Amino acid sequence: MSERERRNSRWGLDEECRSMLQGALNNVPLSGPTRSESYGDTASSSGDAAGSPSVDGIRFPPAEILDIALEMYLYYFHPTLPIIHIPTFSAKNAPRPLLLCMCLIGLSILGTAGAAKFVSRTFPPVLQIALTELQSLSSTNHPPHRQMRIIATSLLALNLASITGRKSRIAQAEKMYSELIAVASNLGLFSANEGAKVDALLDEVVDIEAKWKAWSKIECTKRYIHHPSSRPKPAPTHILTPLRIIFGLIEADCWWAGYLSTSPMIRPETVQLLPPSDYTLYHVNSAQKWLHLIQRGSRIHSAKITPSFHPTPGLKLDASSFRSLLTLLLLRIYESNDRLASASAAATMNNSHSQKQLEPWRIYAEDARSRDILPLLVNLSSSSIDALRTADLNSAVLWHASCMILGANMRYFELAAGRSGPEPAVNALEDISAWSQTPSARRSVLHAAHIFKLLFDRKVSDIVNPHSVVALFHAALVLGLYIFTLPPPPPNTNMNGTNGMGGDPCIELLDLVDWQLVGQFGFLDTSPSCPHTSTTTTPSPTSSSAAVVRFIRTGGPFSITGITLEGGYLAARRTLLHCADLMEGMGRWKSRTFSQILHIMSDDLTDYGGDDDDEDGDEEMGCRGMAMG
Repeated sequence: MSERERRNSRWGLDEECRSMLQGALNNVPLSGPTRSESYGDTASSSGDAAGSPSVDGIRFPPAEILDIALEMYLYYFHPTLPIIHIPTFSAKNAPRPLLLCMCLIGLSILGTAGAAKFVSRTFPPVLQIALTELQSLSSTNHPPHRQMRIIATSLLALNLASITGRKSRIAQAEKMYSELIAVASNLGLFSANEGAKVDALLDEVVDIEAKWKAWSKIECTKRYIHHPSSRPKPAPTHILTPLRIIFGLIEADCWWAGYLSTSPMIRPETVQLLPPSDYTLYHVNSAQKWLHLIQRGSRIHSAKITPSFHPTPGLKLDASSFRSLLTLLLLRIYESNDRLASASAAATMNNSHSQKQLEPWRIYAEDARSRDILPLLVNLSSSSIDALRTADLNSAVLWHASCMILGANMRYFELAAGRSGPEPAVNALEDISAWSQTPSARRSVLHAAHIFKLLFDRKVSDIVNPHSVVALFHAALVLGLYIFTLPPPPPNTNMNGTNGMGGDPCIELLDLVDWQLVGQFGFLDTSPSCPHTSTTTTPSPTSSSAAVVRFIRTGGPFSITGITLEGGYLAARRTLLHCADLMEGMGRWKSRTFSQILHIMSDDLTDYGGDDDDEDGDEEMGCRGMAMG
């Protein structure tokens, strides 16, 4: 991109580029139902319901607005899915379908009424463009860089559907989701076993200069795919990062599995990823410097990441590997939830089995394919404890969210929030009342509180991804409904959180916890007859974690931000409103919708078990059902 272009627009998005985007939209092939039949969101959501004009009637915003939208994308969305190389990116030379998706995501983040209306009207034809390109992969022998670009475009279209939270928009993108994951699987993107064993080939190279150059080419392939420009230029016009695209596909599969309450399309046992090697090692500019770093301990071979990866004790995972492993474990959790749900549903007449449904780890423990998920997840807090404290915000949130949903079946909480209407909400709340008396519940509440703490304490520069927003919503449900269903405290409990007979002190849920010492406590059967109880390390009485373990085991008084909370409506309402306010501050993804749900819940928790003929209550429940799928 020339200096002249950068003076007019940092990204090169000028009137000529705007005209190219307008032309790409005008030439979209119309197929399937008409816009008035399927493309409009609800009238209340965007103001442009069934009477939308044709594609030819859509006029793009001025180039200045599109340039701002592109900035919104690159500043706020790109850090969550870094699939392009910003220093070499030029909007003018970027593929039009890719740029269209980037601009729509940016306009969605911008969030003005005009931007929202434009996105609502433009999303269907842009989705059609991306889907047509994706379907061409099955009939055309595209070069690898074009294959990855098409997949990246489809991935952005999927993310645009999910981050806005519009039910109709997500429904339109469901076909894209299924075809995209199928295409990526057929191309072998999720298996590092496809192809030559590069480690063995590198070991055979004796000459250091040749070995360094060969290794660099391999690492380049992991990090970037260079796209040749249509015009002669000395440098590529933009670069895609294939590993981040693959991680983005896995994250998208997790999101859709959660939204649709189905199994992920990707089979977890088939996933094998080879992350990039050491960043410093990659950026040295000579073979001798490269060799020097290797002699000082840098590794030229990165460990293959699988959903059953056991980190070596003491090994500190880099941020990318840590997040990748967490995402793969979440993929396994969603697969196990769906596979085991149908089997457990047949036994719900048995009260003990119903209890197991409320605490998913209990069902996992009896399943050969799932029983190692819990120790793998907890092991990350011991082998990579530094990573939890210093990793990027979203990875830390993901770890807590994964632990939380092992102890709390989120389907019950979504039902209690009104996903399927008033009557299932009342029934789910009764089940949650029983769950709230268990160690699993108290362990899950601790993780939920730490999700709140991480997002509340985030820095201005921290970018919150859509998955963390969903985690905060689930954390709010766990915290709020746990507090709501708690029985009242004993009458002799003092305000300082201890009772007159020397009861347990009040525990602050937001205090730091040494999860390495807590281990699997709360997710294990602690009865004397359980043979594997001893696998959990019990902190000493003087340990700072002793109070945490005591709370998990027996319960007791607790506080949030120093305020001691008792069970019941008032404390639950306070908690839900705090979470809702935090969501509104994050405000770019689906957080506005989730915040509205929490506000509604804070107002009508006292109505559970009341008269089902309340029309306003039915309408509110319906809104929540639409928002959560």
